[in-house]
Amino acid sequence: MKAMNKILVSFLVLFFILGCDIESVDYPPEPYVEFKDVIVENSVDLLDNPIRNVSLHFYLIDGDGDIGPLLENTEIYRNCNWELYYFNNNERMHDTMLHDSIIWVDIPSAGELGQDQSLKADVFITIEFTSAPQSTYDTFQFSIQVFDMALNESNIAWSDTIIFVE
Repeated sequence: MKAMNKILVSFLVLFFILGCDIESVDYPPEPYVEFKDVIVENSVDLLDNPIRNVSLHFYLIDGDGDIGPLLENTEIYRNCNWELYYFNNNERMHDTMLHDSIIWVDIPSAGELGQDQSLKADVFITIEFTSAPQSTYDTFQFSIQVFDMALNESNIAWSDTIIFVE
């Protein structure tokens, strides 16, 4: 009789496990970005010129995982755009001195993703400012936007306001 109870309990546990719906998250095909951290340091280059090193860290989710270098010839230069804004009398000003070749970077392809095509990744970008006025701001903010290979664009994520005190 005890063996029969064990078999019955085993079937009930198996039935319960098979009856459970495993929750899966369906992410949209458009990328989503969220700022995690910004580290700013003043330094000097090899010639003893003042520079500012900035490390941007953000989290990226893309539902279909098609992040990688853009293959189409478009107005978009690369797949990740970051912008620098500084504050002048509490007004956020876009830094237009930065060139397009600097503010566009490529996030490489993650390769084969397996059965779940969703891509979730921490992305780190390091920037070195060697020219004024970028290296002289003491209050500034960054924005990040990502494009996937289908040219779906992400939200625009903003860093916290950075107040740099030496």
